[in-house]
Amino acid sequence: MSSGYRVAHNSGELGDMGDGVSDADWDQGAQSAGGVSRRAQLIVFGAAALVILAAAVWGLSSVFGGRGPNLASQAAAPSSAPAPTSPTPSPSPSPAFVDPAQAADVAIDFLRAWEANDYEAMQALAADQTDDVAGAYSGMAERLAITDVVVTPGTLDPVTSVLPYDVTVTLDGAGPASWSSAVTVTPQARVAWSAATVYPGLLPGQWLDRVPVPSRGDIVDRSGASVSADPDLTANLIGDVGPDGVGTSGLQRAYEDVLAGPPGTALAVTNPVTAEVITTIEQWPGAPVAPLVTTLDLRVQRAATAALAGAAGRAALVAVDTGSGDVLAIANNPVEGLPAALAGEYPPGSTFKIVTASAALRAGFAPGSAVDCPASLSAGGRTFSNASSVVPGPTTLAGAFAVSCNTAFIEVGRQVGTPALLAAGESFGFGFGPPLPVASVSGSVPEPDSDVVAAADAIGQGTVTASPLHMASVAAAVANGAWVQPHVVACGECDSRSISGAAGLRDMMRQVVTAGSGRAVAGVRGGPVHGKTGSAQVAGGGAHAWFVGWQGSVAFAVFVEFGGSGAESAAPLAAAFLTELAVG
Repeated sequence: MSSGYRVAHNSGELGDMGDGVSDADWDQGAQSAGGVSRRAQLIVFGAAALVILAAAVWGLSSVFGGRGPNLASQAAAPSSAPAPTSPTPSPSPSPAFVDPAQAADVAIDFLRAWEANDYEAMQALAADQTDDVAGAYSGMAERLAITDVVVTPGTLDPVTSVLPYDVTVTLDGAGPASWSSAVTVTPQARVAWSAATVYPGLLPGQWLDRVPVPSRGDIVDRSGASVSADPDLTANLIGDVGPDGVGTSGLQRAYEDVLAGPPGTALAVTNPVTAEVITTIEQWPGAPVAPLVTTLDLRVQRAATAALAGAAGRAALVAVDTGSGDVLAIANNPVEGLPAALAGEYPPGSTFKIVTASAALRAGFAPGSAVDCPASLSAGGRTFSNASSVVPGPTTLAGAFAVSCNTAFIEVGRQVGTPALLAAGESFGFGFGPPLPVASVSGSVPEPDSDVVAAADAIGQGTVTASPLHMASVAAAVANGAWVQPHVVACGECDSRSISGAAGLRDMMRQVVTAGSGRAVAGVRGGPVHGKTGSAQVAGGGAHAWFVGWQGSVAFAVFVEFGGSGAESAAPLAAAFLTELAVG
């Protein structure tokens, strides 16, 4: 019997006692001395074992901070009951972790309160009551004009007590925006709130806000293709748009009223102090705005850009439709710096002989009129001479024009007089003012104050200046018979002025290509070319090179800063342009 008791006692399992005592033992115990049966003794010993076992269980429970058989669940939850051995209740120590089920309930309650706009309930669940949780969510709701919040909780991580969630908020007048973040629960079963609880990665000093999204029309060429990808056009014509969505330069500023539409809105992470947009979460564009259609032709633009790639130094090329004055291409090389094509003011050199010839034809000269081309000529005490390639001697107006004889045209200018020359310049648009709604210049022919200046003006030196844009319009005027104000956006009332002697000028400009200084373009594809070379002396030394003309309906002006001879520097670039245009 004693062996059976020890087994039961050592095992801690009372049921094993029955296996250690036989029926004979029970009978023998009933007849033992003192009148106490063995069965009674066993009952006493069993009761004692039960007391010992209960004490052991209670002791283990106390170690884990709870009471009762469910030790795991009691260890995960804080106990407010006083210690059973102490008459005075004392707080139990904080547990190291929170029960996952309880943590999930706390996180979900927090998120459901957000859905219900119950910001006070959210505040009550915050671990740190100095955090203005209620103010953060109520302020966001008002600031964003939130009309609905739908939260989808994920599954709590039992190790970290972090519950991920997806949220969709609906902004009044905009639409839904969605993101994912997480709620962290502390061991005290409270929400460890931070800015990142609202939106992942949100830092102190940042918040979610609605910011306007400018709604703006595109700027396109005549076929509807966007011109924004062309760096030259963007830098020197299209212009920029400021951070507020308002055009600050170029066509963007000039046509602000046309390009700007009703703004859209965006939901973004911002710095409320600096108004910096850090991250855009969602955006809703405003109403579509019709594009601004320009006269540009990207096919012609590409040809102009390709041609100028071979220029040595600063160069510009402008192409204009001969009949309408539509600007087809504006190219600069380099793109940066002064936009020479539109805003450069340069002496046009011998290309201005087109204007002088027009004045002569109006005064009674004909292309075949006899003129002299001496090797040199004195005017106002200054001696003028010709390029070394010009053979001196008698010739015709057309002949002098073809080889660009300076001395002949100085004399022609003296014969027709300054008023006639000024009038011819005006008919070709000189003095018109800025032709485009962006930084641009036309040409200028001031009244000369001396015989020297008058002589120089007749050959495009002196005080005469023009931009490549304007000289392209001068070539177009000869082809058309009238000067039309160049423009990049269709104008209902573009200025137009008749010129004198257009038919004769066309013959003379064709002769420049076939028998004069413009032979570099004589054999290009695409049809016959009409043109005029120019070399403009610059104070301090050197000369700018020019070539202007047209082929078909495309008039052009090529300018090379300090390029020297127009025949050797500018005309080959014109040939490259027309070749690119023919094959492109």
